[in-house]
Amino acid sequence: MTLLALAAIAAGLVLFDRLCPRIQVSGSPHNWPMPLRVLTLTSVTLMIWGTITLSIFPAIG
Repeated sequence: MTLLALAAIAAGLVLFDRLCPRIQVSGSPHNWPMPLRVLTLTSVTLMIWGTITLSIFPAIG
């Protein structure tokens, strides 16, 4: 589970890094096209899920 959480954080960071130039060009989140919103939300969700999983599962194990 730890490896899966680390992979999720890494995937979220890579995805967010790829989106950064598009985010800067688009300006305010209200002006973002829907695919950019979905991908940004996905990357942030992956990073948050991975962080929470890493904090919970070592305590259980």
